[in-house]
Amino acid sequence: YGGYGPIGVTECTTDYVICVTNKTYPIVAVATGGTVEYNLMVSNPPPADSPGWTSTDCNAKVTVTGGTDRVFISAQLNSFISYEGSGDLTYTVAVNRYKGFINNDPVNPEYRFLFDQTISQKVYNLTGLSGPATLPDIETIFTTIIDEPDPAFYWCILEVAYASDDVGLNVVSNEFDLRSLSAQVVKQ
Repeated sequence: YGGYGPIGVTECTTDYVICVTNKTYPIVAVATGGTVEYNLMVSNPPPADSPGWTSTDCNAKVTVTGGTDRVFISAQLNSFISYEGSGDLTYTVAVNRYKGFINNDPVNPEYRFLFDQTISQKVYNLTGLSGPATLPDIETIFTTIIDEPDPAFYWCILEVAYASDDVGLNVVSNEFDLRSLSAQVVKQ
């Protein structure tokens, strides 16, 4: 009965799916049938409260202890995007920073992370797409990004987002080839 986000699926089998959301929905009678879909696409531009980031496996955690510390980040991502339908696609590759905080559990304290800032991004405007098809390799390289955050514990993640105003266009997969992210804190 609608979309949900940003929390996600907590349990599923081939018969049912349980999702947690921060929205409320009316209680309806139990029914059978229906579909559950995962859509990578967001409106263009994406809404501020849900940028639609999808994380890659490239990430690094860093600790900034002083006001003069600098974080040097480099990243690379080669992508082969497959899509269905037709229209224009905005593909964004970004290095995003998440700020860590300790949860309130005295028995099992651990770090949680909230989105803090996009450190650097590259945006590709791909027009006139018609598929099903797979785009040629899109190579994105970030060479030595210098970040100067406040002292804290951070998680830097290489992430992607797909946006389109065209309802008929849908990204169905993105196969990553070469990919990396490295981060180093330099004390000054």
